[in-house]
Amino acid sequence: MPPVPPAGSEAGPGVLEMEPATPGALGGRAERMGRARARTRWVVVSLTLAVATLVALVSMWGLSARAPTSSTGVLPSRPTPSPPRQPFVFPAPTVIAVTVAKTSGAKDAAQAVASTVQGTLNRFYDLAFMDPRTWRAGVPAGAWEAFDPAVRARAQADAASLGLGKADAPIATLQVTQAALTIQVLFNASGHPQSAQAAVMFQAAGRLANGQPIEVTNAATFILRRVSSTWLISGYPAANTQVTSPPPIPIPGPSPVPGPTASGATP
Repeated sequence: MPPVPPAGSEAGPGVLEMEPATPGALGGRAERMGRARARTRWVVVSLTLAVATLVALVSMWGLSARAPTSSTGVLPSRPTPSPPRQPFVFPAPTVIAVTVAKTSGAKDAAQAVASTVQGTLNRFYDLAFMDPRTWRAGVPAGAWEAFDPAVRARAQADAASLGLGKADAPIATLQVTQAALTIQVLFNASGHPQSAQAAVMFQAAGRLANGQPIEVTNAATFILRRVSSTWLISGYPAANTQVTSPPPIPIPGPSPVPGPTASGATP
């Protein structure tokens, strides 16, 4: 039986013997691993920046492809939308309560009736005079809803007296220069509002499509009565509309140069 090698002697076959790691070897391995991780981070950051740049370029190309351009390369200016038209409204009316007997609260009741009457006339005058559709095609059908059905057809036949008549050319611009409204509310013997009488004065100035200046004047008296929950025009004892062109303002010319007299001398 062969002798067993003593401890500390060379190892026998099949036995691996590892050298103990020194501090220098461990430091070198850590340094190599750190450099490898740094290179990996640099590659990741570079790829991320490249992808972001590519996405930005594609987006800018898409926007430039959709944006309208002119032959000069300058973007055409977009028209500024005009503000919505403000409906015409009469100034605060003069309100008069007409009673046949002493009526408690007549003033407040008259004010309430006058507010509804003014609303009816606001809508009619806006459509009959200030709506641009009226300037081109005449008073629209909706304007006549301010009249009681019993007199509506007659009012439409009197459109030239109640609203804008036909001008030489379509109206291009029109602005109200003056308007006034006086409303008398008539009470019956029981102290209830029975009818209202409205006196209207309306003036406007503008130009036709051909540039000719015009002046519009309307004066009317309306009788209104309650119909359901509102007050409608049941009659118009007086109504007149005039569309005129003011005479042109003369422009003074140069003063004439005095010429020689018969004797040849200039005065």
